[in-house]
Amino acid sequence: MTALAVGRLFPPSHLFPPRHLAAGGSPPERFYRLIVLLGLALACQRREVGEGPLGGPSASQQSDTRVAAQPLELAALGTRARGDASASVAVHAACPDDMRSVEGGYCLRVEQICLRQRSNHEGHPTQSERCLEYQEPSICAGQRQPLRFCIDRFEWPNRAGDTPRVLVSWSEASALCGEAGKRLCEEDEWTLACEGEQALPYTLGYARPAPACAIDQPYRAPRARLLPHDECLKQPACRLELERLDQRRPAQEDSGCVSPFGVVDMNGNVNEWVNASSARYPYRGVLKGGWWGPVRNRCRPAVRRHREDHWGYEIGFRCCRNAVDTPLTRH
Repeated sequence: MTALAVGRLFPPSHLFPPRHLAAGGSPPERFYRLIVLLGLALACQRREVGEGPLGGPSASQQSDTRVAAQPLELAALGTRARGDASASVAVHAACPDDMRSVEGGYCLRVEQICLRQRSNHEGHPTQSERCLEYQEPSICAGQRQPLRFCIDRFEWPNRAGDTPRVLVSWSEASALCGEAGKRLCEEDEWTLACEGEQALPYTLGYARPAPACAIDQPYRAPRARLLPHDECLKQPACRLELERLDQRRPAQEDSGCVSPFGVVDMNGNVNEWVNASSARYPYRGVLKGGWWGPVRNRCRPAVRRHREDHWGYEIGFRCCRNAVDTPLTRH
């Protein structure tokens, strides 16, 4: 109820009572004044949360299709996560302790301009193009899609101190997440958790995040085809070859490679299986994030050429699940 609406309901004499009635008056008059004060308070409150003069979104809240990537206010979904653990649980205990809450607007199309490119990748089949620094800010050139979900803080097995599991196919990763009461992340979910609402090229910002993240390690060529994870560890020759190739980092509580939503090692360390958008068998999985070698290691790119039964010495995963609305009790 706005002040104008209150004026229509009550005559001016009730909005501004004579001085001799200000401290008392008859019961009906006191009741009318109480209603008026409540109406004015509600009107002020509505303006404070950003509504325009007619109750619609203010100009600052209108979404544009070509603007610097900024956080999207998701009033219908609750408080937006701001990148730190305390913010993600400010209103809802939406996720288990070993997961991080992600809530925000995923930009469907982003423009990112590289300012400094590493020049030694051409002619090297074991290296990818790598941008050292991007122009700030990223530009959201499309619509935003609101997302809200939980994602594992670390790569599977999602425990601090453990190295991430590798030599795992999309099919096995999907099954392991299901056994844990979770699921593989969707491609857009994983990307938002990595880049944040500002659509950062790298999880730490606009500059290539070495050495904070496990990237740009020297390439070591495989000498033999490795077996799937459990079988490989039982075979001495396979296990030794994996140890020779391996440059993974264990999951660290104090890791410096942390996304805006508090998720660890989303650039580098190991490639991560996610569910491909609108894909069919046998290509329902794509790889995100890159691994420890000299590859792109950014949030947006994806490798789509592998079948879902493919595994590799640098391929792992992490899990997601839907957020649950459970109000917190404040103390």
